[in-house]
Amino acid sequence: MFIRIALFTFVLLLGQVAHAARPMTILENSYELEASSLTLPAEVGRSVFVRACNTCPGQRHTLVESTRFKVNGKEVTLAAMRQALNAEPRAFVGVAYSVKDKNLTWVRLTSADSQANGDTRKPGDNH
Repeated sequence: MFIRIALFTFVLLLGQVAHAARPMTILENSYELEASSLTLPAEVGRSVFVRACNTCPGQRHTLVESTRFKVNGKEVTLAAMRQALNAEPRAFVGVAYSVKDKNLTWVRLTSADSQANGDTRKPGDNH
């Protein structure tokens, strides 16, 4: 009986080790950039042009219905995000996209005023 229990325990542990050995899959990637480096289209379904630095080649992603926008932690519309980007070209922006299909998942802007008032959240923060 002891051998059966030991064998059963070994098989269970082996399954756990095999499960833990699976490689991690990256689902999302992101950029951190100035607002002036991001061009958002006026409507969903269009391309978003992102330039991570002045000398970096630009990347195109698709703006989809599920893309979320936040300005200083408050969820806003696409139109409001476009207005905020234009109003504060030197503001800090985080942009994330799905690795699988290159669709934009979220855009978050943190204004200079927000940073000066002690708001330490970064664009990727969820709180």
